[in-house]
Amino acid sequence: MAIDKALSLSESLEKIWVDGNLKQRQKLQNLVFPSGLGYDKSNDRVRTPKVNAIFGSIPILTKEISNIKNGEPIPVNQFSDLVTQKGFEPPTVRAEI
Repeated sequence: MAIDKALSLSESLEKIWVDGNLKQRQKLQNLVFPSGLGYDKSNDRVRTPKVNAIFGSIPILTKEISNIKNGEPIPVNQFSDLVTQKGFEPPTVRAEI
């Protein structure tokens, strides 16, 4: 459900930004760039040190989906670092009572 909501939101980011008031724009900016934005005066550039993981993954996944549709194989372990190990704690040999 959260992924569906993020995908739906990501499809309308520009519209939300253009139509939104200052408070809505600030919320959207904080959602997409949780560490905020910085300005590098020496290069006259806006910097974004961190992008929300969901929004940051969309371009990568979009490219891979396009490659799959074009019949190109993708490496099996490409996204393995995006998945956490099974469970929250190390597995035990036997149940402890």
